[in-house]
Amino acid sequence: MQGSQLKVGQFMISPFSGTIGPDQSQSIEMVFIGQGQQIYEQKLGIDISCRDPKDEPEGIVYEMVGESCIPGI
Repeated sequence: MQGSQLKVGQFMISPFSGTIGPDQSQSIEMVFIGQGQQIYEQKLGIDISCRDPKDEPEGIVYEMVGESCIPGI
């Protein structure tokens, strides 16, 4: 799988593009970079070649959610 990192909102995705052959797999790392005390939501559209886009023309939706907090005593 090729590609480097992609920053989407408060999330870093690596690798973000590439090719996975039949009977192969690839791990994808998603890192959340929280700031302050907040909930972050981000949606991605995952595109797969040779997929019929009629139902989901923007890609297969994948939702990421992360919550950051400020430590206190």
